[in-house]
Amino acid sequence: MPRYATLTNTAHQARQRRYRKRLQDLGRPEASAVDVAVAEAVARLVEGASRDASADKSVFRRLLSDSLDLLVSRGYSPAAAKTSLIRRLGRFDPSAANAAREQSS
Repeated sequence: MPRYATLTNTAHQARQRRYRKRLQDLGRPEASAVDVAVAEAVARLVEGASRDASADKSVFRRLLSDSLDLLVSRGYSPAAAKTSLIRRLGRFDPSAANAAREQSS
C-alpha cells in the first residue's frame, strides 16, 4: 500500500527511490522479489514431488512441518496456519495441496 509523502518521511522516500533505482540499474532484485521467487520455487518443488511417487518426501515433510511450527510460534492458530499453508502451496496445482495435506499430517 503506498504511503503518502509527509514532511517527516519525504527524505526517506527520496533515499528509497534512489536505492531502488540503483538496484534496478545493477539488475539486482530487491529482497522482496527474492522472497517471492524462493517461495514460488519451493511451491513448484512440492508440486513436482507430489507427482513423482519415487521422490523422497522427507524434505517436504520437514519443510511443511517447520513452516507450520514457525507460523504457530508467531501466534497463528495451528488449524488456520495449516489451512493457509496448504492453500498457498496448492496455488500452482491442486495436487500440490493434496500432497501438502498428506505430508503435514
